[in-house]
Amino acid sequence: MLVKGEDQPPQRRPSLTGEPNMAVVTPKIWSSMDTVALGSSVERDALTMLPNGGYVVTWRENEKIAFQRYDGNGAKVGAKSFVDTPIGSQQFSDVVSYTADGGFVITWTEPAEVTGRILRMQKFNVDGSANGGATTVNATTRVDGAQMAADGSGGWATVYIEIVGNTSTVRLTQFDSTGTASTIVSVANTNGVDRPDVTWLGGTIYAVSYLTESGTSVKIVDSVQGTVGAPADIAGAIEGKVVALKAANGQPSGQFVVVTNAGQGEPILVQKYSANPTTGEITAVGTVVTISPAQDPALPSAGDKVSVTALRDGGYAIAYVSTASGNANIWVKVVDADGQQGPAINVSAEAGLQTMPSIFEMADGRLAVSWQNQSHPTNGAGIETKIVDARATAVTVIGTSKNDIYAPSGHAGDNLDGGDGTDTLTFRGAGAGVAVNLANENGTAGDAAGDTYRNFENIIGSRFSDTLVGNSGGNILDGGAGNDILNGGEGGDRLVGGSGNDTYHVDSSTDMVVETSTGGTMDIIYTTAHYTIANYVERLYASGSLSINLVGNSLANVIKGNAGINKIYGGAGNDTLYGGSGKDYFVFNTALSSRTNKDSIKDWNKTDDTIYLENAVFRKLTKTGTLSSSFFKISSKALDANDYIGYNKATGDLWYDSNGNAAGGQVTFANIGAGKPISNADFVVV
Repeated sequence: MLVKGEDQPPQRRPSLTGEPNMAVVTPKIWSSMDTVALGSSVERDALTMLPNGGYVVTWRENEKIAFQRYDGNGAKVGAKSFVDTPIGSQQFSDVVSYTADGGFVITWTEPAEVTGRILRMQKFNVDGSANGGATTVNATTRVDGAQMAADGSGGWATVYIEIVGNTSTVRLTQFDSTGTASTIVSVANTNGVDRPDVTWLGGTIYAVSYLTESGTSVKIVDSVQGTVGAPADIAGAIEGKVVALKAANGQPSGQFVVVTNAGQGEPILVQKYSANPTTGEITAVGTVVTISPAQDPALPSAGDKVSVTALRDGGYAIAYVSTASGNANIWVKVVDADGQQGPAINVSAEAGLQTMPSIFEMADGRLAVSWQNQSHPTNGAGIETKIVDARATAVTVIGTSKNDIYAPSGHAGDNLDGGDGTDTLTFRGAGAGVAVNLANENGTAGDAAGDTYRNFENIIGSRFSDTLVGNSGGNILDGGAGNDILNGGEGGDRLVGGSGNDTYHVDSSTDMVVETSTGGTMDIIYTTAHYTIANYVERLYASGSLSINLVGNSLANVIKGNAGINKIYGGAGNDTLYGGSGKDYFVFNTALSSRTNKDSIKDWNKTDDTIYLENAVFRKLTKTGTLSSSFFKISSKALDANDYIGYNKATGDLWYDSNGNAAGGQVTFANIGAGKPISNADFVVV
């Protein structure tokens, strides 16, 4: 078969849709770099997206295949894991997600004394647990480097090089969702074939690329009928990757691109093709796109330089090695559906040599990138990863039955549905503060403006000042950096302020506010229910008019009551207390200290306010009830042996003297202001 058009010379995410043919944008770094693994023995990374918003990175470590899961916030999920114990040393893995809820399969090779290599695989559940043991795919595999592609219906295809007779043969094996092989197709059987790659074009059709002695070839394969079309040949290429392009609904469009590299001093080139699934005919579409100019001949082998993934808008993204920055770094560039290139971005930006890039579009349209750092300053080598955002338009995402984490795009009009499970919106990579209301199912500011969010329980805010509002469920709202406003709404919520001076709104004593010692110094909790200030929060204000109790912590708190009947516990620390209107009770029940635990009551009103004294602290006051008049004195000090409680009218201080008029024993525990009316009847011993 001839290739029509030019003589020269991508996986599926069905839940993501958008408008095709949008202009390219400059990619931006969405998350900071994370080190997947370190050590001189780590190498050969690969990755795939998970439908729950995360991804999986695999690599070789100490001759074993390891993997690490990441969530949609770019954080590790659990510890690294390994596939089953090998028969021999394990080599060159690939990974693909094949089920709707994120089950994935890893394939790898192991040496065999007689046949050269054994190709094995193992399935895993989305939580990283093994879904059965490792099984043998092929016992006569010739070379390392098998590749896989999911088929959109719970199965996948694996391509590899098998020894058939004395001839190297490119094979494609189709697997169903149970991991049972249903079809084995011989794609090409000539010596010199190497480095196969595969992509799903829809239905039972795949495009398979492979190296030959003269370049790269690609064929269309029907995995059920077993038919193979004639090749499209690309002369001189010593590296070839193939990926199916996507229609607006996330399904394969019938077109694909082949990315080739002709050698150390040659550019990286991309050619788009269309495929006739009936005849297997391949037609070149448009002209060749040059991704990177002539490369540095000093770089390592060409086969370690490039990776490609299809994008939701009909374009594709390339991760490749370039020395444009002076070092051999990993760069990412986006090409739109019309072949227009956007600017490249350096995602590794490290000294020394980075190689083996791998890139995959995530469930919400962001890009997961991994690579091998061969010049790690302390450990010799490492596998590293980042998330890049190159979305050109709003996205629509429908979640899984698991716990999903998705990031809105920053373009107005995102439509995200978390589905079942406990799902999270993340704005970690946002460029400005956001406003999100889960009860109203929308966003109104920043990257969230104009968006619709359904069936989400949790929010991770940006690095800026956010306003995050929950719904009637138990929400987790994490403000991150910035001066955030967090309101959990109904239900038992967890509100995490992070750094900055944060404002919290709670409506239940079961709402949990989380601050740390590195947070802000002016955090405020507004409450309509009984509430105790969380550690490291400075202020507690009562809202509404219900009668509620307010309890401080060990800091110097500011506590304000409302129009109801409030019982206010300052706790330890030099607190500032306001009862507000209504009848209020100020409770003193912590260890006394004139220096570190002296509270100030700013709106003392004899008509409405009462002071409670805990006799476990004020030990001379053994009898509970209204303070005896003989125990109270308006004076700067005790004048009688039983003057235990006093008021200094000149300074406003309230004092306790355990020794009466004997020497020592006086400690100031509060100040109500100078010249205030007060008597023993305003004190109750409890």
